[in-house]
Amino acid sequence: MGLLAFGQVMQKEDGRSHLARIITNPTCRSQGVGRRICHYLVDYAFELGGGKVSLNVYRGNSSALRLYESLGFKEQVEKSDDTNVFMLRTL
Repeated sequence: MGLLAFGQVMQKEDGRSHLARIITNPTCRSQGVGRRICHYLVDYAFELGGGKVSLNVYRGNSSALRLYESLGFKEQVEKSDDTNVFMLRTL
């Protein structure tokens, strides 16, 4: 089948972890693969310390927005714009 999903955790200077490039293979969508990789990435980010995890998502990506909100991420309006939503989750 190949790669199911991909994502990165990057450490930022302010001590927070930032999730990036979260991608799910289109053949695996709606099967919980995205949720599983996001759980793993968030858990790993919190293990790194800092107590905060952020991510950016395109405003038009409603399925990703719903997923991230269900995982406890909240939009940070002051850091969002018409195209991108900046989201944050704290421990």
